[in-house]
Amino acid sequence: MELPFHHFAVHGSYSNPAQAFQPQQLQRTTLLSTVRCVTRSSNSTVPANACITSKPWIDVPRSGARDIVFNREQSMWDMLVPFIHVPDQIDLKCSMKTQDRQPHRSTRRLKARSNSSEARENQLKRPLDTGLAKDQNPRSIAQNDGRSSTDSDFANAEPTINLEEDTSSDDSSFDLGTPPEPVSSASSYSQLGSDVLELLLSELLAFQDLWYLWPQLVASFKSRKDFHILIARFIELYADDLENLAIGRESGDDPRYITKGLQEITAARFVRKSRLAIAQRVWAVHKPVATGVAGVWASEEGDFVEKPDDSVDDYIPFAFSEAKDFLFETLPIIALQSRVKRFVSERHETSILSAVTEFLTIRVENVFHQVAPPESGNYRIFWKCRCGKRSYDDFKQLESGGVNDLTETFRTYANEDHLSEGCKQEMRSSPGWRRWIGKSSASSSAQLPFSQKSSVAESAIGSCHKTSQIQRNTHNYVLLCVPFMKKALKLHNAEVCKINSDREFFRMLRYYYTQHCPRKRFSIPKRVQALNFVHFEVYRSKLVDILSTPSLPPNDQPGTDYMYEPMPPATNPPVGPNLLMHLFEHPDHAEVTPVLYKRIPRKLRAKLEACPIQGSSAGWGIHYVEGLDRLTMYIYGCVGFAIALVMAVIWASIRDDVQGGFAIAGFLIAFLAFCGSLVQSEFGGF
Repeated sequence: MELPFHHFAVHGSYSNPAQAFQPQQLQRTTLLSTVRCVTRSSNSTVPANACITSKPWIDVPRSGARDIVFNREQSMWDMLVPFIHVPDQIDLKCSMKTQDRQPHRSTRRLKARSNSSEARENQLKRPLDTGLAKDQNPRSIAQNDGRSSTDSDFANAEPTINLEEDTSSDDSSFDLGTPPEPVSSASSYSQLGSDVLELLLSELLAFQDLWYLWPQLVASFKSRKDFHILIARFIELYADDLENLAIGRESGDDPRYITKGLQEITAARFVRKSRLAIAQRVWAVHKPVATGVAGVWASEEGDFVEKPDDSVDDYIPFAFSEAKDFLFETLPIIALQSRVKRFVSERHETSILSAVTEFLTIRVENVFHQVAPPESGNYRIFWKCRCGKRSYDDFKQLESGGVNDLTETFRTYANEDHLSEGCKQEMRSSPGWRRWIGKSSASSSAQLPFSQKSSVAESAIGSCHKTSQIQRNTHNYVLLCVPFMKKALKLHNAEVCKINSDREFFRMLRYYYTQHCPRKRFSIPKRVQALNFVHFEVYRSKLVDILSTPSLPPNDQPGTDYMYEPMPPATNPPVGPNLLMHLFEHPDHAEVTPVLYKRIPRKLRAKLEACPIQGSSAGWGIHYVEGLDRLTMYIYGCVGFAIALVMAVIWASIRDDVQGGFAIAGFLIAFLAFCGSLVQSEFGGF
């Protein structure tokens, strides 16, 4: 018997060659390789008993079996793969289904069809098994057309094999073994895909800083459709990065590279296929009021419906445990986190007047800022915000290395994301990353929608939703000592269960101050001069008496009533008052992750109330220290001087009395100075 002459490029292998085709169990066929066939001459034939070697072909005697015949005219492989052995009763016919390259094809499989009508009706899809023979050399395969193994033509081939079954005889020379159990129905594929998707979602929702970024991203959108578009784009870029990384990695001499590479490519394409499902779940988890029951989705008018991707199968089951490290311990997930962080960090649009005022204020403060000598035993740390503000804070070191750790935190705080040297070297060594850098930087900013104004009211910052299942005594609170009337302080238990970033925390601080200390039209201009960590005593009337400052909860039983990081504290105060004040005045300059917020003492379980027996209770919190608004007082002084000068000029021009005009102006300026001294004495100086 002679077979038509073809040129084959074979990638992969068979765990057991004889298992590839079984006359008794055609529906259990499991083909563990991907084949691309290109017909060169339909008239050329070669002997049936032949196999690939360094020669064009050689005869291999094998009783009761025939091997597939290949020809090797070019030196394309250094090592050869054991090929399929077919019993005498099976006639093998190969034909190539040509098609255009589809970059997003998720699986490479062979469709086994029997000529019998029953076999045609019971045709099954089988997931790709990426087994690899020990004697196969991935480097030699990767040399095909000068491309890597994953970039080569085998990634796009989908041949069709027709098998004619004849069960009249059996070939005992082959150890067929026990074939793997087939997937029983399409619902089994759905179950496999759903299980993998659930594992992927659970890891993606809770990954490092993404745990804090997702709810902020949800809160910045009013439209669920726009949110779906944004997250789907983020996940698509993440999948592209994963696939480029899998393709661009060096294969080395490890024969397991092809198996691992195909598994990684399959995982990357599964992520791309699931991008809309991920967007829906993120919205459902972090916005339960708008979506009803978390995780349950109904088709509503106006929802984003993505065009299906015909080049990717509905479900691509793969071993999630084997791909977990690739998905969540490589640079693509860090790149995804950085993209989301940059998007959330975008400052809200402000008026030109506000921007100019902020710029001039910061520059003037930098020029006239006075540096006092530090107290004995204190460490001084100078810091600079990304807005240009320069200042310093003094700390007492309570634990060895605490000041060094805090210095490192200040050095990297609110700076742009940067990669370590190891990450940079990995990016330089991977060709796929060069493509990713150009593509991501060029397209991410152009194709991502702009952030909308948050639909969350300021009063809801940090508070649990009314529909939340959290019990009454499981909340967290930051205790705030807010100025009350003229000289008193009043306690407010600020709920912080849903604080996800420093930015939200400082906005919450501003909200409580503006709500409980509103400015009156003709009142003395006041502002917060400092935020101090204090130990205080609260009474039944909620009035507060400050006992000591700076002070932190005792660490003899950490976590009993208060929680903060690190415990025990390494420095006192945990965060400098000057830095607290700058971020209080400019919340948009704070981080979108809870870096400094974790250092703030928080009351656990219940609000702080005065003891009904003793009439008071002790607590630890933040004290708003009020003082005169220097900038406002300076503006008032300039306006008063201008008015006095104008009146002097008018009096001199009308009355022709320069001396009298400037005498009146001097009287007005003296009156302004007298009023300023009274205000200064009221607040104890500037």
